[in-house]
Amino acid sequence: MKDPDRTADNAAASVVASARAPGQVGRPERSADDLEGDTPLAAGADPEHPGVGTALGRLLMLGSSETTGDLDVRSLPPIAALSEMVATCESVQRGREAPQARDRQSLKDDIELALTSLGPNLDEELQPALTDFIANELAASPKLFDDRGGVLRLLSASRELVTRLRRPPCSQAAWRDLLAAVRDGDLDVSHQHLMVLRELEESLGHEWKERAERLRGFARAGNFTDCKELLSLPADQSAQVAWFIFANADLPDGYLRVGQVQFFSSRL
Repeated sequence: MKDPDRTADNAAASVVASARAPGQVGRPERSADDLEGDTPLAAGADPEHPGVGTALGRLLMLGSSETTGDLDVRSLPPIAALSEMVATCESVQRGREAPQARDRQSLKDDIELALTSLGPNLDEELQPALTDFIANELAASPKLFDDRGGVLRLLSASRELVTRLRRPPCSQAAWRDLLAAVRDGDLDVSHQHLMVLRELEESLGHEWKERAERLRGFARAGNFTDCKELLSLPADQSAQVAWFIFANADLPDGYLRVGQVQFFSSRL
């Protein structure tokens, strides 16, 4: 009898590891897209041999918490990593001292790891801009911080790549990477791709908890086509304004935007 108190992470590990059912042994390798026709699990199916949809459902439940702390990942997601470069360049432009040599190298390494950890489908969706950025601006970034022109070049290239990432086709590509990793039974890579998918969806204005719940429902039913369709839809648009006043605070430039939140100086 199984321990009913095992953690969601252990449950996810067991279903991902067994996503390739015994009946699939000896079959030709299939692409992630081929899985879209898989038959959903019948009621009462053996929990020791769940299908890909069940494995995805468990992972999406694990990754739908308020933070991504439950996911075992090896790098930052791409937008978070690039945002570090953007913030550093903007700080230098405002007159602050450029990072020290070791900090520049550390920043470069973090971003390089994040971008080279992307799945093959998302990598392909970002070409040729991704390869150009890694080979040019990112490779030269430690030296580009030495002058204002170099900082502007870094800032522009980083922003451009973030813009390319924040598109529904990138979310769909990240989903295909996640689907392939689950099919292969690779838990670590599955966690990485799930974190990337969550970041991309949140950057587009979606509420991840609600998004993950809908994806989970489709996946558990084997409706992978509906998952891709969902990821093509834009976020609901509505105007919501809330004003907060912070004492003893100021903005050097009078205005700052962070995601969907805008900050204004009292001088405006």
